[in-house]
Amino acid sequence: MTQYSDLPQITALYQQREFVTQITTMLDRGGLISAFTVSPKIPEPGELPPAEFPIQVSVPPESVTPTLINDIRQWCAQRQTDIDMQLADLGVTRGDNR
Repeated sequence: MTQYSDLPQITALYQQREFVTQITTMLDRGGLISAFTVSPKIPEPGELPPAEFPIQVSVPPESVTPTLINDIRQWCAQRQTDIDMQLADLGVTRGDNR
């Protein structure tokens, strides 16, 4: 059973799932990867935060290979599965998250 205190996490998971679904749809319709972001590693407990900030890199369309598109699409499919499992762990049934 879903707990009221889990609603913020459930809402965030739904939003993430929607983003992943949109990415998959765009890629399936011939969408392009135009940029990506590289962030510093998350500090371990007790470590100072990194001095670097995330950097977004523009990607020329000719640099994106079909293999990269396929790899990202496969990651999206796995991410959807992972999110669905997290939602199920929070008591959200499959029929509720589609």
